[in-house]
Amino acid sequence: FICTELARWIKEIGIGIDVSTGGEMAVALAGGIEPSKIEVIYNAANSNYQPITKEAQESVKKQFTEGADFLLFVGSLHPRKNIQRLISAFELIHKEHPKLKLLIVGANMWRGSSLALDPEIKNHVHFTGHLNQELLTKVMASALMLTYVPYFEGFGIPMVEAMNCGTVVLASRATCLPEIAGDAAYLVDPFDINDIAKGINQLIEDESLRAELSKKGLQRSAYFSWDKAAEQVAKALGL
Repeated sequence: FICTELARWIKEIGIGIDVSTGGEMAVALAGGIEPSKIEVIYNAANSNYQPITKEAQESVKKQFTEGADFLLFVGSLHPRKNIQRLISAFELIHKEHPKLKLLIVGANMWRGSSLALDPEIKNHVHFTGHLNQELLTKVMASALMLTYVPYFEGFGIPMVEAMNCGTVVLASRATCLPEIAGDAAYLVDPFDINDIAKGINQLIEDESLRAELSKKGLQRSAYFSWDKAAEQVAKALGL
């Protein structure tokens, strides 16, 4: 429905802007319009997202996870964010990594839906609700990795926020996320719990891979800029 409405507006206005090539094609296909009518202009992350000291990271861990390393999800608690499969994958690796926590940051945007938690991992999964940006930047920079596995996404700003912080990204191999990640994330099948668990486990155990992806993420994050996006929007609109 959203893609169809966007296509209708583009037909009326003559040009459209989308934040990823995947989104561009979805709108074009839904509305029967030429992809050339849609300009792809990427989102970016707030510049407050940046690496922090080890001491600051330990302080965040003490506040949120009793000092333990943690996997992080950031986003609305909506079915398309695939949080239930992420929790199920976390359950699969829990016995191998019993001290590890899963921190889920975001507001519940889907009333009536609930997430199933096995009693064995219930005390290892922490829901924070919404966090203000000052605190969220520190949490993002303190995570062992961002585990971001939606099965549909328009852009995926949390991935760029994590990259800005030097935090390793595990992301789903779906819609636009590989496009945004480039070679700076470990990609998994969002519909396969075993593949998600395998990816998490690989990143936990391979410190050199984490270091490589952290470095690539910092490099990749420089590609996304709100200043550049503003210039591109102005150019597309002929301003």
